[in-house]
Amino acid sequence: MYPYLFPLVGNLIQFLNGPAELTSNIIQNFGSSTPVQIRLGPLKAYIVSNVNHFDLLLRGKNIRGLKSEEGIMLGMKLLFGLLKKDEPFYDADNSGISHIPAPSSNTLPKHRIHYLRHSASGKYLNGPILRDMTERFVGRLGHQIAGRQDIGCEWIMFPDFSDFVQKELFRAAVFSMCGPNMLSLNPDFIDDFCDYSSYLPVYARAVPRCLHLKAYSARDKLLQVLKRWHRFAREHSGFADDGNVMWEPYWGARLMKERDLYASEMEGMTVDSRASEDLGLLFAMNANAVPATIWFCLHFFRDPTLLSRVRHEVSNARFGSTGFNITTLCQGPLLQSLFAETLSLYMGVTLMRSSDQDFTLDRWHFQKHRLIFLSSRTVHLNSSAYNTGTLQDPHPLDQFWPDRFLVYPQQCDDEKGRSRTEDQPRFSTEGLAGCWVPFGGGSTLCPGRVFAKNEMIASFAMISAEFDVELVTPEADIVPDMRFYSIGMLPPRGKIPFRIRRRHN
Repeated sequence: MYPYLFPLVGNLIQFLNGPAELTSNIIQNFGSSTPVQIRLGPLKAYIVSNVNHFDLLLRGKNIRGLKSEEGIMLGMKLLFGLLKKDEPFYDADNSGISHIPAPSSNTLPKHRIHYLRHSASGKYLNGPILRDMTERFVGRLGHQIAGRQDIGCEWIMFPDFSDFVQKELFRAAVFSMCGPNMLSLNPDFIDDFCDYSSYLPVYARAVPRCLHLKAYSARDKLLQVLKRWHRFAREHSGFADDGNVMWEPYWGARLMKERDLYASEMEGMTVDSRASEDLGLLFAMNANAVPATIWFCLHFFRDPTLLSRVRHEVSNARFGSTGFNITTLCQGPLLQSLFAETLSLYMGVTLMRSSDQDFTLDRWHFQKHRLIFLSSRTVHLNSSAYNTGTLQDPHPLDQFWPDRFLVYPQQCDDEKGRSRTEDQPRFSTEGLAGCWVPFGGGSTLCPGRVFAKNEMIASFAMISAEFDVELVTPEADIVPDMRFYSIGMLPPRGKIPFRIRRRHN
């Protein structure tokens, strides 16, 4: 148990002031191998930092009754505005997320919200539908980039690189996911979502509404927009449950229509909870991919050598003047290594598990119905698992290194890293099970991870191919915003002024 002064409050004040600092203090005092119990007001939970425990807890190996639903519900309430009146419907679903319901469950098949949500994402974010979504995203982003009449061949200043990238990427992602009507019905939707995203630390810390009316008004506005779009799409959509339709202009991707179909069969699913569900999906599909793309671009635009390497690999996947072979692009070893390194260095998500039974892990006893917090950043900075270079050329995990996930043929390993002898590397995360966890793990491994990867790699390929960018802000001043720790990707803190021009291709 981590010590605290006030029994009824526990470690809540420390958590609200900074979960990153709380986690760091726990590791300093107890080490990374010891699970530690904390108290957040009435809630008791465990913080687990042991790499060996991560894989067991994420995959549920040899641990009966382990589940993620309680953590998902916490996010639904805190981040996505699920109303208290709608919670009983979710709480009544005790069937789990597996295809076969839990033996003790009495939940009707059509009311299995946790399973239906997870299975729909797994089904409709794969195969031909995933390719269609990716192609629509790439096509839309290319159209937007070509249409930026304010950016020509001469340098022009913009006030914030993060804002520039976020709005362009999110606009293209919303088009590919939700169709054109989401944006035509709600012209301010992009700005509204960015406004909402800036307040995520407020929601995550459960700051009372009365203390931050502006933050909750931003979320309320977004939920109203989603409800308006739902009504419009239901009134105008021309297809029902024909599984051959991958995309249409009212619902967008097949996934969005499928979510409406199963929700319409649930007596306890209200228009409010549907809006919260889709806000959660938009967050999951974009809130990590967009900041990751920003970080990737920041690194290669301030490193001419890396930028040259990236552009060379991108050129191998290019056809015509603006086209890209997305499969070839996403298989590039350097691009994949940069993708993995960016997520490893800047992902700060806290994964959550709980169990409906007491269990023992090694010599540690965990009580049932208590949340277990697993911080991705803790294991991503574990030097015993990752490639940290050689003794002559070290690369600590808290410093960006584009080659960390590249393996070179005919290499000789020392006790800490790899040395190169040939120039044809391959991308690898071998040996990092339970250590590289930006998308979670086990049965709840993020079903949108492939689309997120496609979105990120295609985005920074297109930006690097089309633009020259010069960052005005000194490198030392571009740091992650730790207020977002435990929520997901850590965005850059503050504004990043920059100059931009089109490349002379």
